[in-house]
Amino acid sequence: MTGLSLFASTLALTAALAVGPLRPAIEVRDWDDDGRVVQTMSLEDGGTFSLQFTHSMYGGTVTERFRVLEPDAGAFERSTVQTENGGAAEYYAPLGNFHREGAATWSVDVDPMRLPQLLVSAQRIGNPTIVSGNNRLALDSILPEGHVAELVPVYH
Repeated sequence: MTGLSLFASTLALTAALAVGPLRPAIEVRDWDDDGRVVQTMSLEDGGTFSLQFTHSMYGGTVTERFRVLEPDAGAFERSTVQTENGGAAEYYAPLGNFHREGAATWSVDVDPMRLPQLLVSAQRIGNPTIVSGNNRLALDSILPEGHVAELVPVYH
């Protein structure tokens, strides 16, 4: 290795160490505005988050839990679906693979699903909200009514 390339490698390593490890986040883009980035939300709890919304047919809050996979995967993985409404649970579990957890929660047994992005309509009636730790981001508060939010996993 020449002195110049060793120097460049040392500088790159020093810069990477100074910045620290990359942290998972969600980039919210406006699908109806040519994918314009509206906001980036850093994620707590090791890159996990929930998408919460009111079910359009049955009512009640639905919570879908996701995690951002490693940077080279470029995807989310959905792990669980829970709801306050038995009808909504049945909607997500046509084969009957759901059960009651406590007095107010139904859990749906879902296989993990990898998704490169999530598309969510930003409407006040459903109030779709991203939740990570104590942070909440209501999509209808940052996008015009009816626009589609494209949620993309990123690291920064």
